[in-house]
Amino acid sequence: MSFYFNIKSQNEVTYDDLTLGLNNPSIRFYSQPNHLSDPLKRTKIYILNKSTRGITISKEENSYSIGINVMASEEDFKLAVDISKIIAQLTNGEILPEDAENSVTSEELIANYNQEWIDSIKTLGVDLFLDSIGKDGHLLSIGCCYMNYTIGPAIHQTLDDSSEVNYYNSLVEHIQNTQFFDLNKYQIPQIIVTSKQDSSNRKRYVVFYSHGSQFLSHADYVVFPAKNGKYVLPYDQVQLIANSKFNRIDETQYTIEPLTEAEYAELLISIEAELSKIDEEALKVKYKEFTKDELDDEFDRLTLIPDARLKIFALQRMSILISEYEERNIPMPNSQQKTEHTKEIQANQNKQSNESNKKGNPTQLSQPKKTIQRKKPWWKFW
Repeated sequence: MSFYFNIKSQNEVTYDDLTLGLNNPSIRFYSQPNHLSDPLKRTKIYILNKSTRGITISKEENSYSIGINVMASEEDFKLAVDISKIIAQLTNGEILPEDAENSVTSEELIANYNQEWIDSIKTLGVDLFLDSIGKDGHLLSIGCCYMNYTIGPAIHQTLDDSSEVNYYNSLVEHIQNTQFFDLNKYQIPQIIVTSKQDSSNRKRYVVFYSHGSQFLSHADYVVFPAKNGKYVLPYDQVQLIANSKFNRIDETQYTIEPLTEAEYAELLISIEAELSKIDEEALKVKYKEFTKDELDDEFDRLTLIPDARLKIFALQRMSILISEYEERNIPMPNSQQKTEHTKEIQANQNKQSNESNKKGNPTQLSQPKKTIQRKKPWWKFW
């Protein structure tokens, strides 16, 4: 569910204009230019500690669009009406609500889109949350003020689901109380996205920052740096190793307080403890369901584990993984690279031989060189 007010006008409004018009010190923009005198183009505006979804503002060629989304707080609804009124007044624009056939005046906007209107529309879409989360146990993510906010069974259990109104009120209050944190305190790591050249096998990684405060945003995997390697943990397993320094923002994401060197070492130990919990039959079934790309990704994650040759769990996992490669009769990443490298060398040798024959020079046979015995990779030690 969404609702829009459109303001038809060719004139523009700046960030400063809107901020002064709203006259609320708790107003924030999700993104804004360095100079607040720049015109509004596309942004989200919200009220600190009061908004849930915030209000979207976009500028087209001849109009502004002000959007309200499902599970918006009552303060968000009122903010959208205020923004529409201010932009219309500053631009001499016509206000066209989504559900109106004709434009309305500022006075009609305030009169018609009041608390009664908010009460009639605010619970639209709540039934989706009740069914998808409450009955089916799924996760739902909605774009909120700082981030995509995820609601799932754990949050659902804390809410009042006796009616749609009660569920709306309790979920709005929950989001208001949890989604806001000090953006100046918590570092927000960049999401690293990897994929193949054809954009398939797309994966999102976030690197754990152990030396300061961090917001751990949702990704496919979390990378924990360590001496001589790193641990790459599926994001949904972070809950298994989270300690008292991890504070939940929503169903899956955390703010994390700084860890001492000793605390980070303990965290890495807990990661190894989780990786050591191996159900061989379940792991075999899991690998059988993997695509070739997913097998290769798992191979890479295992080879990154610090001092893996000394760790039984790494050897056990690699052994099961290798068996899956062999059963499918497909090459592992290292052997595939070696094969390609060998082909390239052979091609160069053939090219040199052909060039030599064209010049009429006899092909000279070089003395065989002594074979260098290279050290086997740790996963081939047996």
